[in-house]
Amino acid sequence: MLLFNLLRFRFKLFYNEIGKKIWNNIERFMMLICIMSIVDVTIQLGFHFDAATLDYVCSYNRLLLLLIAILLSLKLLPTTEWKFPTAKELIYTLLILSYAIWIYGHSEPANFATRLLAHKHTLQFALVGVSVYEISRIGISFLSQKVSPTVLFAASFFFFIIIGSGLLMLPRSNHGSLTAFDALFTATSAVCVTGLSVIDTVSCLTTFGQVILMVLIQIGGIGVMTFTSFFAMSLSHKASIKNQMVIKDLVSADNMNDIFQTLKRIIFVTLTIELAASWLIFNELEANTDFDLSHRIFFAAFHAISGFCNAGFSIAENGMMNPIFADNHFIGIIVALTIVLGGMGFPLQSNLISWVQYKIKKIYYRLAGKHERLFFRSHLLNVNSRLVFFTHLGLLLLGMGIFIVSEQHHSQTDMSAGDRIFESFFLSTTARTAGFNTVDLGLLGPHTIMIMLILMWIGCAPLSTGGGIKTSTFAVAMFNMFSVFRKTDRIEIYNRRVEQESVNKAFAIIMLSILLIFVSTMLTKSFDPQFGIMQLLFENCSAISTVGLTLDLTPHLSVASKTVLIINMFIGRIGVLSFVMCFVGPKRFKSYSFPHESITL
Repeated sequence: MLLFNLLRFRFKLFYNEIGKKIWNNIERFMMLICIMSIVDVTIQLGFHFDAATLDYVCSYNRLLLLLIAILLSLKLLPTTEWKFPTAKELIYTLLILSYAIWIYGHSEPANFATRLLAHKHTLQFALVGVSVYEISRIGISFLSQKVSPTVLFAASFFFFIIIGSGLLMLPRSNHGSLTAFDALFTATSAVCVTGLSVIDTVSCLTTFGQVILMVLIQIGGIGVMTFTSFFAMSLSHKASIKNQMVIKDLVSADNMNDIFQTLKRIIFVTLTIELAASWLIFNELEANTDFDLSHRIFFAAFHAISGFCNAGFSIAENGMMNPIFADNHFIGIIVALTIVLGGMGFPLQSNLISWVQYKIKKIYYRLAGKHERLFFRSHLLNVNSRLVFFTHLGLLLLGMGIFIVSEQHHSQTDMSAGDRIFESFFLSTTARTAGFNTVDLGLLGPHTIMIMLILMWIGCAPLSTGGGIKTSTFAVAMFNMFSVFRKTDRIEIYNRRVEQESVNKAFAIIMLSILLIFVSTMLTKSFDPQFGIMQLLFENCSAISTVGLTLDLTPHLSVASKTVLIINMFIGRIGVLSFVMCFVGPKRFKSYSFPHESITL
């Protein structure tokens, strides 16, 4: 018996060692095949091929899908911990394997259903879908290594900027007039949801290029890691504690048990708002334009996504100044409300949904006479949500009121009262990192420009699709200033005390942001001395706050100044404090402290 136990133990050690090596090699080979699949489909979509070459490429796609299916089948074997796959993973693998085998035996299908399954676009969709899921799943495993979440977050945006630049350079993406630098600038502006552009997206990009631009905006708006984490955990929620802690910080989940629920809610809320906005814009276009069906669908979807993600890109000539928008306030209001909802931030959106659900349940229980099921929940809207909501609303109304007064002798001279209210509302909304403009910004008065600079600098809510220093940072700084006036040593908001760490971060963000705007403006002034300092300040603030508004200056800047704007857009999207933390590690903890000393201020 002792000999048998010894042999069994030796066999288990041998199996674990060999199994781990085999498993790692399968994962590496899977990553390689998935990358090859995505590159192959991208080349197939981005280049023009003849019929014979397309047949060869489709055969190659079938081979890649079959290899992925085989690797997935090998992964169904027990792992080194003797854990078997879940039912979802088993069904997923069987579906992919069945489709890969079936498509080899049905190269010339007879009926519509089989022709649809065997169509090259269906094959491409399946191949890209499986590849994205597997790359996301394998990529999440790298989180267990000693990689800072901040570095990972910044690297993910950088990766998609490079990929987006290459996609925009494909022959089918542009009409041949797009340079590599302009592609890099456009991809950065799209992924960082800024909206600054050095090209005319209507005349320079093809429909395929505009689709790529829309996808980059969507990925950049929600966040690369949100998409990656959602795909990685969609079939299996298995993840190490380290992985779960990193994902929890990235998506701002309440606890590690709510990670996947938070991811699903973010995706669900985003798609719901964008689909609703698309439908409303589509219906309005149907009644007021002569666009064909496909053009209306794409036009509505593009502007809904661009609006919710606060990107500011448009595929209409002259953007929001086009008569489609300028003569139709309903579409403008829909876009503005979409911008506001996107700029609220995912925590506030989630909090509001929970609050509405709670109120509906209370009303239902009262009407149904089920008073025993009524329950009270205090602070359903937490302090952070209240602070963000009222700051967001206050700045929106304040900006609107100021613009009504300051623009009555400038851009709104000949407008009716209703038009003036709409233009002021839209201008106040878009100045908070949206980037759309319904009037020529060159017609605005100097006071309006200064107020817009302040609104752009403040930006939107944290964990939103917008940029800026964030509304909560501004609010905490203001409350701290009032506490100094009152000579109190703490900040209290809604019967809650604000942690000192939050106050420290708020002032660090403010100082870093001001310093970055100052340095960037000086650099662009030295590169392009022919432009005024106020114009350059506006462009740099717009880039750092990922707004996208411009005084018609960005396309005329030198390459050096445009490079500064590219860096500003990237830093602004990931956050100035997060960018600095990528290079500065935490200080080693000291168990002692020095004596206090008062500094004269």
